[in-house]
Amino acid sequence: MLKSFPIAVLFVLAWIQPGLSDDATAPPGLTSDEVDGQESGFPPNTDRVPAAGLNLGDFRVNFEGTGLFKIALAIPSGPLSESGQEHYNRHWLCYTIDQGERQRLWITSDYEFGGPELAALGVTATVLQEGEGATDDCPLLPPKYNPVLLDSGVWLGLSRWDLATKFPSVRIAGTTRPYFSSVRPAGGDFEVGNFLVVEFRHDRIFRLWASQTTTN
Repeated sequence: MLKSFPIAVLFVLAWIQPGLSDDATAPPGLTSDEVDGQESGFPPNTDRVPAAGLNLGDFRVNFEGTGLFKIALAIPSGPLSESGQEHYNRHWLCYTIDQGERQRLWITSDYEFGGPELAALGVTATVLQEGEGATDDCPLLPPKYNPVLLDSGVWLGLSRWDLATKFPSVRIAGTTRPYFSSVRPAGGDFEVGNFLVVEFRHDRIFRLWASQTTTN
């Protein structure tokens, strides 16, 4: 039975960024009304999980499993950055990727859903503009951690056609920012929701937001 996606997913879409720590490079924001098809309340639209984790070469990041502190110890990173307000703060690690074109990756969490270890709750990624490169807070990802891919095989640069092949139940033609949503049981009264939004430029993925949230 289709139902609206849990409201918790909107934490990924509604970025609250006042009080940004230092001069940190924040993830690109996205609001729910910028997503194609949001009028229906984001019901599940695919049986395939859009993203439950991220592969950095042979290093695996499991959403709601791998903590930001563990990632920072394993992969040289900039500072753990944060933004938000008194009752809601988002934390992230940022990396610059060079795998044919320059890209930027943010691995995100918060204490409310990620717990004290700041388990990764999702990622944001974008293609960089010409001339942009690594910064102190978004250092270059070491080559051994390439290629970077969501575990569904989706990543920046993927064509609209190839994405439609992976998710045939989702209407992608003619969209700018389609969403992909799945919900599956997690035992008891709990369920796991996985969510992905991509942004196209010239019929290739230019930017993406992916997350996982367990709710009851």
